[in-house]
Amino acid sequence: MPAFRHHPLEFRTGRSATGPLTWGQLAIWDVIRWLPGNGSSLNSAVRRDVPPGTSLDRLLGALRTLVERHDSLHTRYHETPDGPRQEVVGEGEVDVRIREIGAEPVDRAAGRVAESVRALPFDTGVDLPLRPVVLTRSSAPVAVLLVVSHLAVDGWSLAVVGADLAALLRAEPLPPPSEQPLARARYETTDLARSRERKALAYWREEIEALPARMLGPAGPTDGPETELLWSRMESAALACAVRSLSLRTGAEAGTVVLAATAALLAVRTGEREAGLRTLVSTRFRPEDRRLVGAFNQSAIFRIGPREETLAEFVRRARNITLRAFRHTEYDPRKLEPMIAGIAGRRGVAAGRYCFFNDIRFAVSRRIGPPDPAAAAG
Repeated sequence: MPAFRHHPLEFRTGRSATGPLTWGQLAIWDVIRWLPGNGSSLNSAVRRDVPPGTSLDRLLGALRTLVERHDSLHTRYHETPDGPRQEVVGEGEVDVRIREIGAEPVDRAAGRVAESVRALPFDTGVDLPLRPVVLTRSSAPVAVLLVVSHLAVDGWSLAVVGADLAALLRAEPLPPPSEQPLARARYETTDLARSRERKALAYWREEIEALPARMLGPAGPTDGPETELLWSRMESAALACAVRSLSLRTGAEAGTVVLAATAALLAVRTGEREAGLRTLVSTRFRPEDRRLVGAFNQSAIFRIGPREETLAEFVRRARNITLRAFRHTEYDPRKLEPMIAGIAGRRGVAAGRYCFFNDIRFAVSRRIGPPDPAAAAG
């Protein structure tokens, strides 16, 4: 495999600042430290093809503009005695990797190279959270890959970054930059945000108290390492057709259909009257957050059990429950976990692993429209 060439890409924004992590960043910060390999499995990648005739200099100029536009792409994250902090770096260099692919098909080369770069963990206190890779053929750029730490982006903002890069490569104008993460962190100290937090935590308390105790305990054997995770993968054309049919009949989003069915199956298989799942939500509820590039991943609690009703009625009920759950997802995650542990302890259960439902579909298009909070969480 040919080696990368490296090109230092200088940037300068004049925006140097430090501050606390946002609630979404803090949630990802803790997950990265919990997962093995320093969370490299959470790194994200996006690819954009380069218009024919684009020079390497023009491509590098587009990358420079992109980096300078979004603070999260030039931010470091540090553990301090006062908790984790983010440091927006006002000027510096991003290491651009350049790989000649020769006659290899672009799709195959892009997939192979992206996976190899994505597998490298970020040292978030030292590294900037972005690794651009330019693929060339006969020295002319044909595609660009952006590998980004999950601390810097979620699925929705990765789509924003990809759309911005595509527009820059086409020399199209961009709208003014959105709010930056430090501004979001300041919002989370306001009376409005704290009021939303109190309501969210109260909702979680009510739902956790009502869950069967078994849903709060370990998901499997307790004698294995804490980081031993259980994964499964199912691919089914029949299931896809059934989900789409139910979605059209009920008006529920397809992800909600799968969420409801998963919860019902979990309740039946465990013999419980109800099941609880955490579903990851992109909490972009304010206009200022629509195009903000940063981690907005927080979890909602979804609790449901089968009744004497038709399947369509069950899905419609699940839709209403998910919407109510989405409204209660803005909170400091480090206030939530001790609360759950305390409730479980009072019920004689050691709080264990959680079953997460994560719909990672998101649209990558030229125009970023209104986000679906469930589908946009990466």
